[in-house]
Amino acid sequence: MGYPDRPTRAGMAILDFTTAAYAVIAVLAALLYREKTGRGQFIDMSMYDVSLTLSMQSLTYIFLGHHPRVGPTSLVFSPEYLYEAKDGYVYVIIPTDEAWRNLAKRMGREDLIDNPKYKTVADRVVHRGEVNKIVQDYFRNLTKDEIVKIVIECGGAAAPVRELKEQFEDPHVKARNMFVEFLLNGNKVIVPGSPFKMSETPGVVKWPGLLKGYHNEEVYRELLGLSKDEIEKLKTEGVI
Repeated sequence: MGYPDRPTRAGMAILDFTTAAYAVIAVLAALLYREKTGRGQFIDMSMYDVSLTLSMQSLTYIFLGHHPRVGPTSLVFSPEYLYEAKDGYVYVIIPTDEAWRNLAKRMGREDLIDNPKYKTVADRVVHRGEVNKIVQDYFRNLTKDEIVKIVIECGGAAAPVRELKEQFEDPHVKARNMFVEFLLNGNKVIVPGSPFKMSETPGVVKWPGLLKGYHNEEVYRELLGLSKDEIEKLKTEGVI
């Protein structure tokens, strides 16, 4: 990920989410182990360890002796790239030689099929810059939907790159109930829905998050032992 000459930041806090998910898996495994043996255990979950499991392409260092930053592509398939269409961008993967031959025919470039520079996936990865330019020249005059249709018919995979705002109107996202509306102090609040679609115990988002000071009474009265008058005084003085 990143520019050829310098690193870049990932667009989301990926390790915050994935480390938490890994931790849940570890907890569930520990609970099952306790159920079977009666013994508990300590779980040591490191964000750095998780990052190493996610950085699959870093293994290229072992084989290549360096770790190239290749941008919106990979060192596994070619063509695989973020291509520009007439109305936006589409990410395309052509994973097999058969899919490549089909695409070459669709582009009217049968001459590419037996060209030793492009004949196999390995050949195309080596010459991926040239491959991407050839494919980009063809895709440039097509719409996102046209490109997706062509690629899938050829045996590849493709999806349009959407603006974040487009997610909210996507029919599939709506059908999956992945954004939930709540009223909070009279204001509409939208929060992510639950990805846990389970037949017996589906995940449900019951509230958008607790209001500021929601646990004041519990903390100040039950834990700190303050009286009702003392708590009211703190409220009046703007302390809480």
